[in-house]
Amino acid sequence: MNQIEIYLKTNTNYEMNGDITLTPISCTYKASEHLVTLEHPIDDIGRWKYIDYENVISVEDDGKKKRYRIFNVVKSLCSITAYARPIFFDLIDTILLDVRPTNKTGQQALEDILKGTGFTAHSNISTLNTAYYIRKNIVEAILGDDENSFLNRWGGEVLLDNFDIYINDKIGSDNGVRVELGYNLNEIEEDINIEEVATRIIPTGYNGIMLEGNTPWVDSPLINKYTKPKMRVINFDDVKVKESEADEEGFNTIEEARQELVKRCNKLYEEGIDKPSVNYKIDMINLANTTAYKDYIKLVTVNEGDTVTCYIPGLDIDVKARVIDYEEDLMTGEYISLELGNAISNFFKEQADVQSKINNILNSNGTVKGNEIQGFLDATKAKLVAQKEIGQLQDVRAFIWQDLDPNSPSYGCMIGGSAGIQISQQRTPDGKDWDFTTAITAEGLIADKIVGRLFSSKNGMTKIWMETGTFESELPDGSKIVISPEKGFYNKFGDSEREYYHLNYYDLRNIEVSNTGTWSLDITLPNEFKGKKFIVDCNYKEILSSYPLTIFGNQRIYQDVDYEKGLIKLSGTIISQAIEFYTADNKTYLMSYKGNKKITAKISINVIA
Repeated sequence: MNQIEIYLKTNTNYEMNGDITLTPISCTYKASEHLVTLEHPIDDIGRWKYIDYENVISVEDDGKKKRYRIFNVVKSLCSITAYARPIFFDLIDTILLDVRPTNKTGQQALEDILKGTGFTAHSNISTLNTAYYIRKNIVEAILGDDENSFLNRWGGEVLLDNFDIYINDKIGSDNGVRVELGYNLNEIEEDINIEEVATRIIPTGYNGIMLEGNTPWVDSPLINKYTKPKMRVINFDDVKVKESEADEEGFNTIEEARQELVKRCNKLYEEGIDKPSVNYKIDMINLANTTAYKDYIKLVTVNEGDTVTCYIPGLDIDVKARVIDYEEDLMTGEYISLELGNAISNFFKEQADVQSKINNILNSNGTVKGNEIQGFLDATKAKLVAQKEIGQLQDVRAFIWQDLDPNSPSYGCMIGGSAGIQISQQRTPDGKDWDFTTAITAEGLIADKIVGRLFSSKNGMTKIWMETGTFESELPDGSKIVISPEKGFYNKFGDSEREYYHLNYYDLRNIEVSNTGTWSLDITLPNEFKGKKFIVDCNYKEILSSYPLTIFGNQRIYQDVDYEKGLIKLSGTIISQAIEFYTADNKTYLMSYKGNKKITAKISINVIA
């Protein structure tokens, strides 16, 4: 049996034993949710009292302790249940004010993000990339679903190991485990899908490039495994032929482009586009009682992300599947269930705090999904549980549930009747009654503070994501007005985003040109432009000379901008030629003036952001 301990929130010396050892009824870990569920009896010794918010559950497995922070506690008459997540999720409370890993590898970027947190970064991703994290919590910055998140910029798969965070190209390994499922399907659920299989690809390139002849396709080596070819047209827009020698992109000849199309198709076959998707859900407990278990016992040695080779007799082909989810009994270290599939779990993008996608919150008709707000209800469940010692029937108030112990996790009161429901977690100054700050009536919700992820109008046309600060309003033409702290104020129509310019700056500057005709000027914009993408338009407003007969030509203005500092660097050239008259032998001549005359120019600067 594995030892399960509790560290009080004030005890961070994890190298020593915990504050107390628990004797739970059950303790399980669900990989896809990164969730520990621990149930403990209300014991006479008082171990259960250590199970409290923000305390740390430590589970020893194979000599190594894994730690999980408690975020929700539910108490009943006979037991207490705690829900906890890996220590990593502590970083939800740490905000990156302005962190910008620029042209860095995965390791370097992860180090920038985790700097000063006490967590250690590990990544084998060599791709160079750039991202900007402005007022983002670290969990969102790494795992979030916006385009700047680490997973979207650098890719990779995540493995959490206490204060060590691994994001590699791929987690897990292929240790040669091979299974042939088909024995007891009551305990092993097999799901094979060939809907997206392709065994005959018709490739096309840029501007309609195709393979020659009457058979412009590439066949899979597995084409005869199916009753008929599964034909698919796949476009490779980046495969093109140069239109001129000056073109930097594209192949020199159409033959080379066609060879590339064949190469691309074969690569898709190597990656498994000609093989079905597979998913196996295995009940390890029930399976252990079957005669077929001996064929699957080796599955207890695989870990998250590991690859298993599955043989499909009906098609006589092997398909690679990975461990995408499992549930483990932390007390015994044994799997309760195991799931094999083609794709690694997408849990992280759905768990980046409250910055998840709208489709995780809303139904297709715009109404809120009840199961998505269950987490909020669970978090307050303990405070709403009526116990028979404190539940009282009222003449005016239909019910009253209260806990008067200030040290109790369920401290508070809820009363209700036909007029509505009132909730409080504080007493009046004289201590004689509850100070109710929240009420739900037929007229609406009244509260000092409303906490939620999404506020939506009844028709779904207007939405406010409270924790991202994003406002969205849909217009009759299908476009949307969006106000976002990250992207600013813009109009969204389909996949396009048309920016609204809301900052303007105009100035008129005098410059003196050197004897060589060159000049330079630095302009620092107001602070509100810093960190924003702005557009600069500069023109000569006027060119003046101390000599009346001066011809000007080849006037140019060059500009460079520093968006982060809100700085514009201008430079230019003004090529001038002064002329004058002179008289000789009673005749008047024109000649170039050989000296240098003073030139002053006026430059107009217009900036929008």
